[in-house]
Amino acid sequence: MDDQPRAELAALRKTTLTQPGALAQKAREAIFARGGAPDDPARALSAETLGPDVTSDPARLDAVIVKIAKYAYRVTNADIQGLLAGGMSQEAVYEAVICAALGAGYWRLERGLAALRSTPAS
Repeated sequence: MDDQPRAELAALRKTTLTQPGALAQKAREAIFARGGAPDDPARALSAETLGPDVTSDPARLDAVIVKIAKYAYRVTNADIQGLLAGGMSQEAVYEAVICAALGAGYWRLERGLAALRSTPAS
Protein backbone atom coordinates (compact mmCIF):
# COMPACT_ATOMS: atom_id res chain seq x y z
CA MET A 1 0.00 0.00 0.00
CA ASP A 2 1.47 3.34 -0.95
CA ASP A 3 1.79 6.21 1.50
CA GLN A 4 -1.29 8.27 0.56
CA PRO A 5 -3.95 5.70 1.56
CA ARG A 6 -2.01 4.92 4.74
CA ALA A 7 -1.88 8.62 5.62
CA GLU A 8 -5.60 8.99 4.94
CA LEU A 9 -6.41 5.96 7.09
CA ALA A 10 -4.19 7.27 9.89
CA ALA A 11 -5.99 10.63 9.71
CA LEU A 12 -9.39 8.89 9.83
CA ARG A 13 -8.33 6.88 12.85
CA LYS A 14 -6.88 9.89 14.64
CA THR A 15 -9.93 12.05 13.97
CA THR A 16 -12.36 9.34 15.01
CA LEU A 17 -10.56 8.52 18.23
CA THR A 18 -9.31 11.91 19.41
CA GLN A 19 -11.80 14.60 18.44
CA PRO A 20 -14.35 15.69 21.06
CA GLY A 21 -17.57 13.73 21.02
CA ALA A 22 -20.25 12.10 23.12
CA LEU A 23 -17.78 9.43 24.26
CA ALA A 24 -14.49 10.20 25.97
CA GLN A 25 -11.33 9.42 24.02
CA LYS A 26 -10.53 6.58 26.44
CA ALA A 27 -13.86 4.91 25.67
CA ARG A 28 -13.49 5.32 21.90
CA GLU A 29 -9.98 3.84 22.01
CA ALA A 30 -11.18 0.87 24.08
CA ILE A 31 -14.07 0.24 21.67
CA PHE A 32 -11.74 0.52 18.65
CA ALA A 33 -9.35 -1.98 20.26
CA ARG A 34 -12.21 -4.36 21.08
CA GLY A 35 -13.49 -4.11 17.50
CA GLY A 36 -10.05 -5.17 16.32
CA ALA A 37 -9.78 -8.04 18.80
CA PRO A 38 -13.26 -9.45 19.39
CA ASP A 39 -11.93 -12.85 20.45
CA ASP A 40 -9.49 -11.49 23.04
CA PRO A 41 -11.08 -11.60 26.51
CA ALA A 42 -8.36 -9.26 27.79
CA ARG A 43 -9.88 -6.53 25.61
CA ALA A 44 -13.42 -6.99 26.96
CA LEU A 45 -15.10 -3.69 27.78
CA SER A 46 -15.73 -2.81 31.40
CA ALA A 47 -16.50 0.27 33.46
CA GLU A 48 -12.75 0.54 34.04
CA THR A 49 -11.75 0.39 30.36
CA LEU A 50 -14.58 2.67 29.22
CA GLY A 51 -14.33 5.29 31.90
CA PRO A 52 -17.15 6.82 33.90
CA ASP A 53 -20.68 7.46 32.70
CA VAL A 54 -20.57 5.57 29.39
CA THR A 55 -23.20 2.97 30.16
CA SER A 56 -24.76 1.24 33.12
CA ASP A 57 -24.25 -2.09 31.31
CA PRO A 58 -20.69 -2.47 29.93
CA ALA A 59 -21.27 -6.20 29.25
CA ARG A 60 -24.15 -5.39 26.90
CA LEU A 61 -22.02 -2.82 25.07
CA ASP A 62 -19.20 -5.37 24.82
CA ALA A 63 -21.56 -7.95 23.32
CA VAL A 64 -22.78 -5.48 20.70
CA ILE A 65 -19.22 -4.40 19.84
CA VAL A 66 -18.18 -8.03 19.39
CA LYS A 67 -21.24 -8.61 17.21
CA ILE A 68 -20.35 -5.58 15.07
CA ALA A 69 -16.77 -6.79 14.69
CA LYS A 70 -17.60 -10.40 13.86
CA TYR A 71 -21.13 -10.43 12.44
CA ALA A 72 -22.22 -6.89 11.61
CA TYR A 73 -25.17 -8.15 9.57
CA ARG A 74 -26.63 -9.66 12.76
CA VAL A 75 -26.90 -6.37 14.67
CA THR A 76 -30.57 -5.59 15.28
CA ASN A 77 -32.66 -2.69 16.44
CA ALA A 78 -33.04 -4.57 19.74
CA ASP A 79 -29.25 -4.44 20.22
CA ILE A 80 -29.23 -0.67 19.73
CA GLN A 81 -32.32 -0.16 21.89
CA GLY A 82 -30.62 -2.16 24.64
CA LEU A 83 -27.67 0.25 24.59
CA LEU A 84 -30.02 3.21 24.75
CA ALA A 85 -31.89 1.57 27.66
CA GLY A 86 -28.51 1.13 29.38
CA GLY A 87 -28.12 4.89 29.51
CA MET A 88 -26.17 5.65 26.35
CA SER A 89 -27.24 8.60 24.24
CA GLN A 90 -27.91 8.18 20.53
CA GLU A 91 -24.70 10.09 19.80
CA ALA A 92 -22.69 7.80 22.08
CA VAL A 93 -24.16 4.68 20.46
CA TYR A 94 -23.34 6.07 17.01
CA GLU A 95 -19.75 6.79 18.02
CA ALA A 96 -19.39 3.33 19.56
CA VAL A 97 -20.62 1.65 16.37
CA ILE A 98 -18.23 3.72 14.23
CA CYS A 99 -15.26 2.96 16.50
CA ALA A 100 -16.04 -0.76 16.55
CA ALA A 101 -16.44 -0.94 12.77
CA LEU A 102 -13.24 1.05 12.24
CA GLY A 103 -11.33 -1.22 14.63
CA ALA A 104 -12.62 -4.32 12.85
CA GLY A 105 -11.77 -2.83 9.47
CA TYR A 106 -8.25 -1.96 10.54
CA TRP A 107 -7.74 -5.48 11.87
CA ARG A 108 -8.90 -7.01 8.59
CA LEU A 109 -6.78 -4.62 6.53
CA GLU A 110 -3.64 -5.40 8.52
CA ARG A 111 -4.25 -9.16 8.27
CA GLY A 112 -4.86 -8.88 4.52
CA LEU A 113 -1.72 -6.84 3.94
CA ALA A 114 0.29 -9.27 6.06
CA ALA A 115 -0.99 -12.14 3.95
CA LEU A 116 -0.01 -10.33 0.76
CA ARG A 117 3.47 -9.68 2.11
CA SER A 118 3.94 -13.35 2.92
CA THR A 119 2.70 -14.59 -0.46
CA PRO A 120 5.51 -15.43 -2.88
CA ALA A 121 5.57 -13.35 -6.06
CA SER A 122 4.49 -15.26 -9.14
